[in-house]
Amino acid sequence: MECGNCGTEVSSEDDFCPSCGAQFSSSATGDTSSRVSGEPESRFDIGEKGYLGIGGISGVIAFGFLPPLFGVVSIFCGVQLWRHHDKKLGGGIILFGAVALIVGMYVGAQTMQ
Repeated sequence: MECGNCGTEVSSEDDFCPSCGAQFSSSATGDTSSRVSGEPESRFDIGEKGYLGIGGISGVIAFGFLPPLFGVVSIFCGVQLWRHHDKKLGGGIILFGAVALIVGMYVGAQTMQ
């Protein structure tokens, strides 16, 4: 049997494609070749609260310590929120992470003078 998403050869007993993670659904006839609509679930999705918490904390840390690292982590969490959970919260965390990155870099540059 072939995965309907990526074309990888899969066993008829598989519930998920081992290559792309697409989930297969069973029809009334027992055929497992049809793919469930939507994107395959991420194996590392920490959920809305996880991305919100990590993104917010990373943004706060970015104001004073390693802004390139923590600002980017905050922006990444915002993108994951925006794509998979809540667009408003995701956009807010993206904006917060970007501001924290810019302000943190500016403050760091001013302390170097």
